[in-house]
Amino acid sequence: MGCGGRAWVIAAAALVAAAPAAGAAPPIDLELSVTPGLVGPAPFWVEIDASRTRTVDPTNWIRSMHIRASDGTETDTGVLRDTFTEPGRYTVTIEATDSDGVRAEKTLEVTATLPSGAATAGNGLRLSMSADPGFEGPAPFWVQLDGGKSTTADPNDWIFSYRWRASDGGTGSGTRFEHTFARPGSYAVTLTAEDMRGRRDQVTRVVTVTAPEATAPRPVVAPRHEP
Repeated sequence: MGCGGRAWVIAAAALVAAAPAAGAAPPIDLELSVTPGLVGPAPFWVEIDASRTRTVDPTNWIRSMHIRASDGTETDTGVLRDTFTEPGRYTVTIEATDSDGVRAEKTLEVTATLPSGAATAGNGLRLSMSADPGFEGPAPFWVQLDGGKSTTADPNDWIFSYRWRASDGGTGSGTRFEHTFARPGSYAVTLTAEDMRGRRDQVTRVVTVTAPEATAPRPVVAPRHEP
């Protein structure tokens, strides 16, 4: 996340109309500076500066520049200043064209979070955990746990992060967590989720690992003796 007064500088590889020869540098060096950053509470003011974009060939030059945001704000200068008034995810696309007609393009995602202290409707986070193939099985037991159906009561809010911890020491992040429990026993698996305003909640389920399935002994065939 960006901090007040600090700018993020993003060096972007150009997307060109005609692919350069293998090993050749892109003809346009699309360099961006983002102040104060890409994530902040609504109303979130941001400045995206692409004015330092240049051509690699000193005999060429930038002919045009266009920056547009998904909230409808756009400019033909090299600097976009915009205020995202509502919480949500927004895209900002920067396009540059050089004197040979070659284009470079870069898209950023700006996230306006809920304002600090904003009320969340209902009971906040509604966490869900499912398991494939299930919450019980024989050791060694592989399971994929899924928290992707978790929701928030506020339609303007959403789950920002998922963290997993199993009582045998396994950890993970993301909506899904794959883990193998090597030995029989009962294991607690906890999903901790956080929404865009920093509100956290947890859900814990127990995974039961039974003894390995017994395998039938292979029959012993007595050697045959020829008379």
